[in-house]
Amino acid sequence: ENLIKYLPGHVILIVSPQDYTRPELQKFPKIIAKSHPYSLFSQIEIPLILLKLKPDLVHFPVSSIPIFWFGKFVVTFHDLIKHISKVKDTTTKHQFVYWLKYFGYLLIDYCSIYRSKLIIVPVNYWKNIIIERFNINPKKIHVTYEAVDNNFINAKPVPIPNLIQPFLVHTGNLY
Repeated sequence: ENLIKYLPGHVILIVSPQDYTRPELQKFPKIIAKSHPYSLFSQIEIPLILLKLKPDLVHFPVSSIPIFWFGKFVVTFHDLIKHISKVKDTTTKHQFVYWLKYFGYLLIDYCSIYRSKLIIVPVNYWKNIIIERFNINPKKIHVTYEAVDNNFINAKPVPIPNLIQPFLVHTGNLY
């Protein structure tokens, strides 16, 4: 959401049907993509949309790019955790389905890394991993640190009764 606030100039967004009416997106022209960004169908739908638009540059805010898009693009890699953590601990799918999807994921990541004009990562750790694993020129990767939204800067803590100290909050899943 904060990225959207600071987008410059003439930007067209490709959005899901449920995001089309979001108030923070009203100032931008939008095109609806019906498929989920991680679906097989999006690998066809998104390049077709982009062919009609003929953009000078596309930013894919996640590493799941359409492999049939050969125009200029920038991609954001939030992490490469699936390159490190694999198989039964990271899926609820049958092993055959898991490996089929995993190899598709790897193909998309390789296309993202080698064909992008620029790679954005949130920390130097992932920049270094990409440089090491993929032998990429460090000048192609830019670290753009993520930050706390201003709404949380002056927020007052919410008391939680009977909370045992110390505690850990985990915001992801490992199945």
